[in-house]
Amino acid sequence: MAAGDDVTDIEWEPPDQVGKGPGEVTIEHRVISDVKAPMTRDDAGRLADRMFGADKKELPPVGDEVHWVRRAKGGRK
Repeated sequence: MAAGDDVTDIEWEPPDQVGKGPGEVTIEHRVISDVKAPMTRDDAGRLADRMFGADKKELPPVGDEVHWVRRAKGGRK
């Protein structure tokens, strides 16, 4: 298993108020508890690129949140 294969999804939420910080990313993992950290949307997108590579799928937005998941290998794209 390659590094990052246990990361199942990454979700970014904007700050509560415009201009009040970078927002927050939540990294969901199969083995450990979720990890939350301050992060900009662009940085969260780069993290999703590095974790999921070609298997990255961006889900339809819910409000201003952005959510990326790992596509199922051999599944629908």
